[in-house]
Formats: sequence, C-alpha cells, structure tokens
Amino acid sequence: MKLLFDKSRKAEISVKEHELTISGIQFTAEHDQYCCEEVYADFEQAAPYKQQVEELGEVTKIEVENVADEGFTIFVYNGEKRLGVFIGCYNEQNGYYSSNLLLVATEGNVKTTMELSVEDKID
Repeated sequence: MKLLFDKSRKAEISVKEHELTISGIQFTAEHDQYCCEEVYADFEQAAPYKQQVEELGEVTKIEVENVADEGFTIFVYNGEKRLGVFIGCYNEQNGYYSSNLLLVATEGNVKTTMELSVEDKID
C-alpha cells in the first residue's frame, strides 16, 4: 500500500475516461501502447462512488493498494472512516506485448508512481 497524502482537505471527486481526481490528487495510467494491444485503467468505474466520497465531507488520508492482476483500490479516509474505490485494469492483446501499467498520482508538481501488472486477456 502506498500513502499519497496525510492532511485534511475537502472530499470531492471528478471522473473522466482517462483520469480520476480525488480531493486534488489526479490519477492517470501510462502504458506504451502498440498496434495490437490495449492496456488501461477503467477510471469510469469510480463514477458510482462519487456520492459516497463527497459524503465523507473531508478527506484526511489517501492510500493506494495494488490488487494483483486486477487493478488497484484507492482508499479514501476521513479519520477512522475508510472508503475503498476499486479501479479495474485491463490488458487486451495477442500475448506478445507488455502487461505493465504505470499508475501516476499527481498533486501539483509532485508525482507518485506505482507499477501494476495486468492479467492478460489474450484474443
């Protein structure tokens, strides 16, 4: 598990196709794509959590945990309350290419990264 920050701020969430922002931390995923593959994080899976995150009122800590071969969970805390936001990651290819995905969490000029391995779905 990787700690991203440990200070109080307003609980808010913004979900887009290729990024997710929670309380000022922007999450994106990077992968050197080639012609016959698609390795990605499905950030739109966070949309159903919008109300729950905002109901926390404030966020005191955010941590990220890799879920082996499936994706990652962003844990959003308000004191002892914890909400897990699971983001599935997918790897569609012919088996020849890399299954690595780099999760990037950006806050201002500070970037924190976590390497993920995504299970192959070979076509």
